[in-house]
Amino acid sequence: MNDIPVSIKLCLLLLCAQLLSGCGEKAEPGDSDSMSSVRVMHFEPPAGDNHRYPFLTTDLHGEIMMTWIEESAPGYFKLNFSRFHKENARWNEASVIAEGPDFFDNWADIPSVAASPDGFLVAHWLQKVEGGPFAYHIRISLSKDGESWSDPITLHEDKSPSEHGFVSLQPLPSGNMLAVWLDGRNTAAAFENIDGAHHEDENETAPAHSQHNHGAMTLRSAEIDRNGQIANRLEIDSRVCDCCPTELVLSGEYVYVVYRDRSEDEIRDFYMAEYDIINKSWSNPTPVHEDGWQIGGCPVNGARALALGQNLLISWFTMDSGNPVVRAAYGNPKGDGFKIVKELNTAPAIGRVAAAGKGDNALILWLEEGAEHGIDRFAFSKWRNRGRLSESEVMHEIQISGSRRTGFPQLIRLNNDANYLLAWTAFGENSRIEMRQISFN
Repeated sequence: MNDIPVSIKLCLLLLCAQLLSGCGEKAEPGDSDSMSSVRVMHFEPPAGDNHRYPFLTTDLHGEIMMTWIEESAPGYFKLNFSRFHKENARWNEASVIAEGPDFFDNWADIPSVAASPDGFLVAHWLQKVEGGPFAYHIRISLSKDGESWSDPITLHEDKSPSEHGFVSLQPLPSGNMLAVWLDGRNTAAAFENIDGAHHEDENETAPAHSQHNHGAMTLRSAEIDRNGQIANRLEIDSRVCDCCPTELVLSGEYVYVVYRDRSEDEIRDFYMAEYDIINKSWSNPTPVHEDGWQIGGCPVNGARALALGQNLLISWFTMDSGNPVVRAAYGNPKGDGFKIVKELNTAPAIGRVAAAGKGDNALILWLEEGAEHGIDRFAFSKWRNRGRLSESEVMHEIQISGSRRTGFPQLIRLNNDANYLLAWTAFGENSRIEMRQISFN
């Protein structure tokens, strides 16, 4: 396993806790008792052996885009990009955004891409820097066509040898790209005496980032324009959880960031803040839901947020009286707030929630423990326009390992409310990317 941040190593310990014709092969029949008559079909990815950690998204026209990491030689990495063309139902030839031996290759903190309404793409990845085994910076590159990419630049002005990552990108109506990330500039002293050893065993202990007392992880933002100019750098929160993915969602004239906070008493619940696009300023953060989860390290489990009309649907992993659960909240943050909060999991949850949807329909999917040791499963719940979440169901058609090497599953909506595309990393002798089209009758 490649380098894992100190914070992530502790976290894992403490927890141990009918879009496209021609793409689908023979359908895998669903459980006859399934309330939603789900069909799961193979979808061919644009990647081969030693490829991993896909990131799925769509552009403004609904065209599928994907980035992923390829280890083309031992210790040498490429960040690849491809689009799926609906007309001929094929992925185009992948372009290489960046490559080299200095990638920070990590199961939880993966590269991404987003398309601006101003006609350009922004991709990000993590690059190791001198100063320690867990010193890495965020690099970004721009493209007008997805084939040629600009020389990389660093997203943040801080150059300290500390952790910077867990980036989310959100296109703005202005044409700029809003980026948020976790920034460890205040934690830099924590890494001065680390000897570089790291633990490969998921159950092995590691020093807690949160115990260094050299400052906390911060949440920051900036806007990127089509020329790669970075402006309006802001701090959103001065003390946040060290290694949980962030999330951005656009709703009207505001962008909402959802992230795991960290109180002085080590309560790590999800909070949100509101970015006023016109005034380019952030509101004070407020809790999504007061779970009251107290834990001395980061659980490496982010939230997912969808804008459905004027409301937001947010889903996340937490612990309730020692029980791992997945929750969802629905409501209008500019109105009465979140009035519907529901627990979704059908078995002890692993989390790593994925969600996709549009209008009044959405799908939430997560990992939970299976009946057999080492064989876990996806479960899901659907949000319908009647304003409710369906009873959760197990997706029996897919067996998956809950190991961290699986990464965070990716889910996007396809051509209508009944079709979705799911991707994740599978490991055997080599890593590979698995994709399935999920359809509901």
